[in-house]
This record gives sequence, C-alpha cells and structure tokens, in this order.
Amino acid sequence: MSQMIPLTQAAQLLGISTDTLRKRVQRGTYNAQKVEGRWFIALPDVQDTGCPPGAGSGLVVQDKAGEVSSELDRLRIENRLLKAQLDQKDALIKELFAQALAAKPPEALPQPAKPEQPEEPQRRRLWWKLWR
Repeated sequence: MSQMIPLTQAAQLLGISTDTLRKRVQRGTYNAQKVEGRWFIALPDVQDTGCPPGAGSGLVVQDKAGEVSSELDRLRIENRLLKAQLDQKDALIKELFAQALAAKPPEALPQPAKPEQPEEPQRRRLWWKLWR
C-alpha cells in the first residue's frame, strides 16, 4: 500500500531536493495529487528510521533479493547450456573442416583463369581539345 505524504517531507525521506521530486512527478516516476493547494506524493510503505533528513535511508522498500537470486540462478543455468551448445558446434566445425581437407587437398583445387589483357590501351581524349 502507498501513503500520501506532503512533497517536502517525501523529498526529505527520499534524500533528494523538492525540485528534483517535482521533476520526477512531472515525468511520472511518482504519483502525486494536489489537495487544497498542497502536493502530496504517493510513496510505497514509508517507515521513518530516525535518520537525519537527506540521508536517503529513511525509505524502506520491500526487499527483492529472492527474486534477483532466482533470476541469477536461471541465467547461470542458461549460460552453462549455451556454452555447452557452443562447444558442441566448435567440435563439429573442427571435424567437418578436417574431413574437407582430407577429401580435397588445396593443391588439387582448380586455378582461376587469367583475364585477357587488352591489346592496345585506349587513349583518353583531353577535354580542352573538344573546343578547338
């Protein structure tokens, strides 16, 4: 659940200036309402820990360490799987390359035909001779 807190108090709890908090409200980072000329910010479950204002540790948010840990484990498993697939493909490429070299050595490959040379180089006309 979120609590509606005056803008100045919310800025102190977050450890930021009131102008910064106003900009974040304009961007939509925080939900806010104006009641009787005063702005109130909706912050999730705020608990005052007794720290001085501006310390930034007054706001306690739910810990998401369990979610991060499970995502990290999932990514590690996926990383191991992808590395195993890559190693298999590397071994297959090595094997196919060795078979290709054994089947046809590079010396036996046909040589490309040489292009024919023009008999006489063409002479370029000079541009200023066009106006004579």
